[in-house]
Amino acid sequence: MAWMGVPFPFQLVKGVEAIVIDKLPEIAVNTPFAWETIISSFIAGAIPALIAWKALSKNFEIARFQARMTEQKDIADKLRLAALDFVSSVDKVAQLTHRLINTPGISIDSLAKGMFPDYYQEALNDAQKSMRNLHFLVRPDEAGMRLLSCLPPLQQSLKSFFTFENLNGNEALLLKERIDEFIFHFHEYIYSYRE
Repeated sequence: MAWMGVPFPFQLVKGVEAIVIDKLPEIAVNTPFAWETIISSFIAGAIPALIAWKALSKNFEIARFQARMTEQKDIADKLRLAALDFVSSVDKVAQLTHRLINTPGISIDSLAKGMFPDYYQEALNDAQKSMRNLHFLVRPDEAGMRLLSCLPPLQQSLKSFFTFENLNGNEALLLKERIDEFIFHFHEYIYSYRE
């Protein structure tokens, strides 16, 4: 079988090799307008667009959910700090009261009239400030109102500490019970806050 050659004749130029095409075959496109091509192109473009739209809408939904969860976590952290400040400041007032009573040279009568040393007045102010901070952070829903309803009895049990009336030794135990009740309701409130 002999070599038939390349389908197109070519010449060899001295020093440079090149293919010279003598004749190009004729190409004719005689097809009617294809509507199926347009429809299939539209469908082929619509499917990824629909998938992208669904993905973007889910991403926005997830981003909103994450933002809401972050906001709730931040408020829960602020609530924990406010409750800790409140309980600590109440405990500080109780401890300072016992220290004042046992300090020689300080008259109970002058304390009962509201003439407190500066450090004691500062502790009272801190307790009031932390309680107000707690009021601002707690939502007024059912769990929040249960938590806030613990504050007046706690304040009432703390009253004998800064009025110096009826100090019989049981006030510290009563204050501890009120603080424990507040902490219990605070944990219920934080748990309900996540929902």
